Amino acid sequence: MNALQYMYISSLLMVG
Repeated sequence: MNALQYMYISSLLMVG
């Protein structure tokens, strides 16, 4: 998992 994927998933967790 690279940084961009981690940032994307993190944003989804924050919104969810």
